[in-house]
Amino acid sequence: MVRDTLKVKTIAGQEFVMHPVPMRTLPSHDPEMWLAFLGPHVSGSSLSEEMQSSIQRFMLSHKTEALKCGEDTYTLAGGMLAWCDPCAVDQWR
Repeated sequence: MVRDTLKVKTIAGQEFVMHPVPMRTLPSHDPEMWLAFLGPHVSGSSLSEEMQSSIQRFMLSHKTEALKCGEDTYTLAGGMLAWCDPCAVDQWR
């Protein structure tokens, strides 16, 4: 059974309830697309190895690299959360 939400907790204790964002393609498959998609890292959002693995499994099961919490959209980058722009992928080429 695929879950619709994922509770993410940073090492600093900040909590997010994430929902998958549908994507037609994964930006990590193209370095230029990834750079257009990726925003700045979220300060204080370092994640444990276990949490990173949970996020990766969740994103893989939903075929996405973008997760929404409230009005903000995030991805996993370098062991931290980073803001991202899924619309940049939709507009690519």
